[in-house]
Amino acid sequence: MAVPTRFLVISDTHGDKLQHRLPERVDVDIHCGNLTEESKLDKFRGSIPLFKGKAET
Repeated sequence: MAVPTRFLVISDTHGDKLQHRLPERVDVDIHCGNLTEESKLDKFRGSIPLFKGKAET
């Protein structure tokens, strides 16, 4: 039995706004590489909207 699954793989966002529009819906989001530039808590918090699908493009 096949289960359609949408994957999004991104990397090295460094806490920056994305320059490309993300798909409206994905089932699995994989972030590879650096999520933030400085690895400080406020930078991680600023990246959370990216994973909630509310990133500004």
